[in-house]
Amino acid sequence: MKRKLGFNSVLLSAVVLFIGCSDKEDAAATPWGAESVPEQWYMSVVHVGAERYIVGGNPSEGLMLHDSGDGALVPVELPSPSGLLNWVHAFPDGTLVTVGYEGALFFKRPGGDWTRKNVDTVQQLWGVWGVTPDDVWAVGGNGFSEGDAVLFHGSLEDLQPMEIELTRPNVNAWFKVWGSSANDVFIVGQKGAILRWNGSELKEEGAGLSDDLIGIWGTGPDRVAVVGGRNNGVAALWDGVEWRGLELSPVTG
Repeated sequence: MKRKLGFNSVLLSAVVLFIGCSDKEDAAATPWGAESVPEQWYMSVVHVGAERYIVGGNPSEGLMLHDSGDGALVPVELPSPSGLLNWVHAFPDGTLVTVGYEGALFFKRPGGDWTRKNVDTVQQLWGVWGVTPDDVWAVGGNGFSEGDAVLFHGSLEDLQPMEIELTRPNVNAWFKVWGSSANDVFIVGQKGAILRWNGSELKEEGAGLSDDLIGIWGTGPDRVAVVGGRNNGVAALWDGVEWRGLELSPVTG
């Protein structure tokens, strides 16, 4: 089902987008002191208690910044170079994981150092999420050719590819993954594609949208929001029973 957004719905979508971007904008505005810094992209931020980690960089060089709680952002020296880092996730036990270009995956357990454990792919990884370090999802794809879309599931040390046959054509990238529990996980991607994991199998779903879906978050199994779009913004809401596809009114002027 797809419908036009009215004014109140536009405000709701704007709030969702603001929540997803506010920390990144805060990171971009944080002063670096006297040193000049090359142009960087800030892709994701996560808080662990009073601490904050921000990831990004540019296509040829990844960047991670750490705020120990005093507001100062300090670059983190990772164990090996990588391209752009696209997403960072914190597990309840304090373990951190970030993913990026060419299958790069770095993780850090509480009290330990950052470790690199590449996922077996040359594709860009755009999203990572999990309930525990032993139950992790990583998704990605370069988005141009058939077979680009990749989906991995397993432990941080042993992520394995998962295959699924889609009825929707030309889905060559998965962009984000989020779940309310280990047995209720959503994956969104190119051309409006949505997958749902019920604990034993992946099922294809849809919200009546054909534009790329690039972000997902929720507050529980019956309240999930997805955003994306190309020439115009789109969103979708899951209420625990069905998806509601939403189109933003065209911006004019």
